Amino acid sequence: MHQCEPGRTFCETGHVDINRTVARNLAIIAAIAAIAVIWSSGFDAIAQGISQIILVVFVFALLAFGYQYFRRNELAWSVISETRRRALIGSAIGIVLLVAIGFPLLSPIIGPLGVIALIAICVAVIAWIIYDSRRFDY
Repeated sequence: MHQCEPGRTFCETGHVDINRTVARNLAIIAAIAAIAVIWSSGFDAIAQGISQIILVVFVFALLAFGYQYFRRNELAWSVISETRRRALIGSAIGIVLLVAIGFPLLSPIIGPLGVIALIAICVAVIAWIIYDSRRFDY
């Protein structure tokens, strides 16, 4: 076995002198890489769980907002015609469904921007119905 000069890993002859420090450092680097690979799959599960929790909180916040808005504007609700009320309720349910299950179901077909466009259309319908119900024709 060929010995290199102390403090040198590579010799002029091309031999590599791997001492315990080099072996330990390589083992540490390999362990960190292994931990990163294992954690990436673990973090995916954690991230999906957190995403689902945020989704549930967001849907409940939408429902609470709709309920509070209805309670504050009960008289305005009676001004809206029956067909527009149904359109408003259908659009609100559509928003909740699109936010909750629209992305996994419709993204492969129309893409994520298509789902966002459908949500925007439902929001626009609700905004138009509310705006039109508050318009006064004198």
